[in-house]
Amino acid sequence: MTTSLNYNQSRILTVKFLAPTNYRGSRISITEKKRYSEHKINKKILSYDYEIGNVLDQALNFLEEKYKGAISGYSGLKDEYIIIMNWTDSDGIYTDLI
Repeated sequence: MTTSLNYNQSRILTVKFLAPTNYRGSRISITEKKRYSEHKINKKILSYDYEIGNVLDQALNFLEEKYKGAISGYSGLKDEYIIIMNWTDSDGIYTDLI
């Protein structure tokens, strides 16, 4: 019988492009929603890098630098990307993800 114990837990991050305003330039938002009511929403806003261009590549580069080897996959939706990361690293860390 298959149960949730047969699978590893993952963290789900959403990545969105934030258009420029009169006061701020283009940006990228990386967000991890609350898992439980007592948790807070984790969010990181990055300046858009015109040299890289691709929103997903910028988010993946940022996360890979910070959490080596933690990314296990991604998927694209209409206006956002979903990045799947391992729940913890080998030391059991990653409490504040972003």
